Amino acid sequence: MYNLVALVEQMAANLDAAKKDSLLRVKVAASKAADPIGIGPNT
Repeated sequence: MYNLVALVEQMAANLDAAKKDSLLRVKVAASKAADPIGIGPNT
């Protein structure tokens, strides 16, 4: 039973990390789109 709990916790942690990673990618992509030359404050 403990293994199941550990597995679910690990999956939740991985999902959380994946969400944060994709959110970061979206932010980076958005800042690049807003500043395509790379000279603004978003770089």
